[in-house]
Amino acid sequence: MVIILAAACYYYFAIYNSVRDVRTHPDYKGYSTGEALFSDAQLIVIGRPIKDFEDREMTIRTLENDIPVDFYTLTEIEVEKVLKGSEEDASNLKVIEPIALKQTLSVKEKLAIGDYTEMKSGSSYIIFMKKKYLWTI
Repeated sequence: MVIILAAACYYYFAIYNSVRDVRTHPDYKGYSTGEALFSDAQLIVIGRPIKDFEDREMTIRTLENDIPVDFYTLTEIEVEKVLKGSEEDASNLKVIEPIALKQTLSVKEKLAIGDYTEMKSGSSYIIFMKKKYLWTI
């Protein structure tokens, strides 16, 4: 019984909860200058995520064979300062991050576009956004 319990604990902590990075090729608009980035953004804020990454609302859409075709995380932001745009747009702010966690039988996969890493709770960020359906980074 002890051996089975030890094996189950090992599986849960060492395998099931381990995280493997899965990166996809990015397709994004680049800017040659900071002024161009500032000019094109509709809302620029300094803010921090309210929740830890694992506690945020994540969406993963897959094909029938479980291959991800779309993924993102909705991140609620506590706005410290609005640098461009209206205070009204910055209230109750949620942004879309191009990253999500997918649990499999053997590992957690962190799906991300390019080298994107999730915003850390407790850290402040300057966030440049455009509005589509929600505010996107």
